[in-house]
Amino acid sequence: MTRVGALLGAAALASAGGAVPASAASGAQAHSGGHTATPIKHLVVIYDENNSFDHYFATYPKAANTDGTPFKAAPHTPKADNLLNAGLLKNNPNLYKPKRLASSQAMTCDQNHSYGPEQYAADGGKADKYVENTEVNKCSGL
Repeated sequence: MTRVGALLGAAALASAGGAVPASAASGAQAHSGGHTATPIKHLVVIYDENNSFDHYFATYPKAANTDGTPFKAAPHTPKADNLLNAGLLKNNPNLYKPKRLASSQAMTCDQNHSYGPEQYAADGGKADKYVENTEVNKCSGL
C-alpha cells in the first residue's frame, strides 16, 4: 500500500466516524424505562440442572424460611409467574400436586433425558411439563 493510499483510507475512516452520533460512538443507549432505587437493571438466576423455576420460586414471595424467619415482600414487588400467583398450588394440571420438601428430603433421582421427552417437557419455553414427560417412576414412588 502506498503512503497516499494509507492517508486516503485514514481520511475516509475519520470522516465516517464523524457521521456516527456521539451516543452510538460512546456505547450509551437511550433508556425509556422507569427509575429504580438501585442501578440494577437485570437479574440473572442460574439454577441446577433438572430443577425448574418453580423448584425455587413456586411460592415467592410467600416462601417459608427454614429457620422460621418471617418474610415480607417490599411494596410494589412484582408478581412472578409461579405456582402461587397462577393459582396452581391447588388447581394444578400436572400429574402430581406441588409439595414443599424439607431440607432433609434431597431428591437425588434423575429424569429421562431423551430428546423427545425433554422437548415436550420444555413446553415451548414454559418448562412446566417435566413430570408428565420425563418421570422415570423412581422419584414419585409410582
